[in-house]
Amino acid sequence: MEAATEAGAVATTIFEGKLPGFNTSVPDFKVCLSNCSVTMKSAMKKIHGATAALKVHAHLVAKVLADRAIGDVSACTISCKNLTGDVRLILEASLVEFQKMIRIAVNFLTKIAAKTPPGPLPPLPPPVPVQM
Repeated sequence: MEAATEAGAVATTIFEGKLPGFNTSVPDFKVCLSNCSVTMKSAMKKIHGATAALKVHAHLVAKVLADRAIGDVSACTISCKNLTGDVRLILEASLVEFQKMIRIAVNFLTKIAAKTPPGPLPPLPPPVPVQM
C-alpha cells in the first residue's frame, strides 16, 4: 500500500499543476486535468482508507477500497487518452505505475483476506465456578 501511495502521489502532483512544463491551456489537457484532479483525489482517499483498514486487520474492506481506487485511476486514464507527446508519456507512465502498485496490493489483500476468518471472534463464555 505504501508503494501505491507513493506512485499515486507522483501522479497527483501532475494534476495539481505542481510540475513545470505542463501547458494547462491545451484543450485536451484541460479535460484530462479537470477529470483527473477529482478522480485522483478520490483514488488517494481510497488508498489511505485501505491503509487504515489494514491497520485494524479489515482486509476485505482494504481490498474493496483498493479495487475502487483502480476504477478511479482507469477513469482518469480514459479521460487523458487524447493527449500526445511527452505529456501523454509522462501521464501514462505515472498512471500505469499507480495502477500496477494498487493491483499488487489487491493481489496481496486477496491472499490475506482468504486466510482471515470472517468477523470478530465470538466472546468466550464466562468461567464456570468450581465447587469443592
